[in-house]
Amino acid sequence: MKDRLPEPARYSISAACNTLGYSRSTFYDRVQKKLIKLTKDGRRSFVSREELERYLKSCEQA
Repeated sequence: MKDRLPEPARYSISAACNTLGYSRSTFYDRVQKKLIKLTKDGRRSFVSREELERYLKSCEQA
């Protein structure tokens, strides 16, 4: 079994866009529609892994 680094607990906006395959404008459109919830740490915004998983599951059900 190979040693693996754990998945990140949170994603930067760029990493979340890459993971979802969205442009930044599409991503922020989903945020504005309250489909994806951001968390702040100082001035930076992040998306938690749980939030991305929740969003993806909601997309599958639609």
